[in-house]
Amino acid sequence: MGGSFWQYRQAASGDPIGSIDWRQSARTRWPLVRENEWEAPQNVWIWVDSAQSMRFRSRLAQAEKHSRAALLALALAILLVRGGERVALADVPAIPAAVGTRQLDRLAECLALAESGVEYGDPPIGFGSGYGTAVLISDFLGEMQALLGRLEAIAGSVSHGCLLQVVDPVEETFPYQGRIAFESIGGTLRHRAEEARSIADEYRTTLAQRRGALREFARRAGWQFTLHRTDAPLAVPLVWLVGALRDAR
Repeated sequence: MGGSFWQYRQAASGDPIGSIDWRQSARTRWPLVRENEWEAPQNVWIWVDSAQSMRFRSRLAQAEKHSRAALLALALAILLVRGGERVALADVPAIPAAVGTRQLDRLAECLALAESGVEYGDPPIGFGSGYGTAVLISDFLGEMQALLGRLEAIAGSVSHGCLLQVVDPVEETFPYQGRIAFESIGGTLRHRAEEARSIADEYRTTLAQRRGALREFARRAGWQFTLHRTDAPLAVPLVWLVGALRDAR
């Protein structure tokens, strides 16, 4: 922080002698001052969806969606704190954005204990204000118009944002066939299909439209969006998140 090189300029009256770069000045006829661009630490607000839908795990997945999302969030928080950034969980207003190992301990405990009774989660609107970045990790399977309304509100209060959609491989591929009863994790939603293959195309089309709406929101808001399947390596979305936050600077 505060040490990124910006430019050289010709020394002027009043510049301290210690600010002159003598090595660079030796290549010119004038003394040159090395100026650095001040980089203040930014606030990063992370939201990990803890709704019931995030507890789903098929036999093809390495972990529940929430477990993978929480691990990604904590790994990202560790890297951000090491870089001097202030981090907080958007849905835990009692813990403000801060740096340090104590902050990481708080975040880890909150992520481990987080659980919601709702079927599908919506991000909180209170993401702080001013300069900062929102990182939202969810399956984004809730009611679409309500979700987009929340995202629009968040986009108006932060300078940048990232959307990471976490899905189970069977949610992506819909491999079902024959007579089957679908039931949500919370048990409040049910659907019986006489032949699962008959609704497969409609399901995939609906999923693609939902994802397209998220991509379009990200494009209009200047945010970034990507997808992560829980049968894929954890490092891939983590590297993407780090790169997205670097670009946000």
